[in-house]
Amino acid sequence: MKKQFAFWFIGAVLAPAMAFAGNWQLDEARSNIGFQYQAMGATLDGEFPQYQADIQLDPAKPEQASILLDVATAKTDAGNPDATAEVGSPLFFDSRRYPTARFASTRIQSQDNGRYLVEGKLSVKGITRPTRIPVLLKTEGKNQRLTGTFKLNRLDFKIGEGMWADTSALANEVRVAFSLLLTPIPIKK
Repeated sequence: MKKQFAFWFIGAVLAPAMAFAGNWQLDEARSNIGFQYQAMGATLDGEFPQYQADIQLDPAKPEQASILLDVATAKTDAGNPDATAEVGSPLFFDSRRYPTARFASTRIQSQDNGRYLVEGKLSVKGITRPTRIPVLLKTEGKNQRLTGTFKLNRLDFKIGEGMWADTSALANEVRVAFSLLLTPIPIKK
């Protein structure tokens, strides 16, 4: 079984895991976004290997942060060669029409001890739904580590249509998880 999926979404880069604006960038070698699902009775772990982010974060005021994360749907590894071959098709992500899935934060609420509830909008396959993601923000030297996990129902986003809409073959619930290492972008003088 693949390594236990990594912490996601909060779930398209044309260059792997690089921040495209903001004051933080992702360390692609030490970040990952993954998911876990049930197919034909088996548990499968997949991952999104290409993504980019725009992250504005003041560690002293994390409630004022903003997060925009785009994930390349065509590059998805579904944890099984046959599933990976199908994931970009119109029945699943329809990657030609919808090459990215996007999460955009709208509100961040402090919980305690580095825990936050990130509220935002998750857009997949042209469908946008409100999403709440509990996260943990930890300082690692000069960097910040953002981890979290949440569940979504794939059919809410029309992922797995046609014969794959049968939840006895492909479970509706998908557990998404991420672990993102944020490094400060050097200030140009």
